[in-house]
Amino acid sequence: MNDMTPQLTSEEFACYVALVASSTLLERAIEKNLHDQAELTLVQFEILMRLADEPDGVRMADLAEKLIVSRSGLSYQVTQLEKAGHLTREKHDADERGIVARITPSGEALRQQVLPGHHALVHESMFADLTPEELAAITSGLSRVADALR
Repeated sequence: MNDMTPQLTSEEFACYVALVASSTLLERAIEKNLHDQAELTLVQFEILMRLADEPDGVRMADLAEKLIVSRSGLSYQVTQLEKAGHLTREKHDADERGIVARITPSGEALRQQVLPGHHALVHESMFADLTPEELAAITSGLSRVADALR
């Protein structure tokens, strides 16, 4: 390693380890909860959440970017949701190459079914033990990190 390469302080390393551990454990708990409730993956749930706020649908390319997932991974998950009747895909009105995904009434019902359990798990797992000040500091710091990485 080059002498000019910055070293992590012990505090920075501890923060990094805590972030990776908490993120991994939370993701596992969410995946299990969604699977137990409705045999959904986290990506499928995130797709339904994004589509629920977009009555005109979302272009697949935009959906992949918003979800931070590969287009092939997204395509597989969308296909599974489409086969189950939870969303539709149609050609974009203004762009023949574009495909738009839309949530169906069945998809919205499924989303509403799992949402209370999802919110309860996230609250209990992530927020129940934080003070409002800690929550604000974590949100601010992680938002800056995510913005910089984008």
